[in-house]
Amino acid sequence: TYRYTLLTDARIDFAVLDRNLAHTVCDGNRLKPLFDNGVTVHWLYLNRAGQQLHARIFTPTSCGSAAAPSPR
Repeated sequence: TYRYTLLTDARIDFAVLDRNLAHTVCDGNRLKPLFDNGVTVHWLYLNRAGQQLHARIFTPTSCGSAAAPSPR
C-alpha cells in the first residue's frame, strides 16, 4: 500500500492521476514481480485530516483489463 497525504488544499484531477498511474504501473516492469506473485497494490490519497480522497487498486490482472479505476 502506498499512502500519500496531501498537505495543501490543491485540487487534484484524479482522472488524470489514474491515467498516469495506470500507464506507469501497466507499462513498466517495476511492479511485475509483485503481480507475478499475486500481490495487489493499493494507492491511497488522504487529506491532512487523514480522510480518504481517492483510492486506486491494481490486481495482477488489472493491466490486462485496461486497469479499470477502482471505486472510491
